[in-house]
Amino acid sequence: MSSAKGKSKDIHLANIDVTFGSLRILSNAALTLAHGRRYGVIGRNGIGKSTLLRNMALREVPIPSHISVL
Repeated sequence: MSSAKGKSKDIHLANIDVTFGSLRILSNAALTLAHGRRYGVIGRNGIGKSTLLRNMALREVPIPSHISVL
């Protein structure tokens, strides 16, 4: 863990794009997650909630490498 020393565990991403096939579900979006907080993703069926979470898990969204994604 010494490699992560001094690095923030918060996530601040600006201008992210998420696509599903040829459909862009997020364009130039901002994502901020504070360490220690719990978040819920809500919305109608089929608008991309699971796709966003899958992209985060696969690191297709640029989450810093010192942060574990479970």
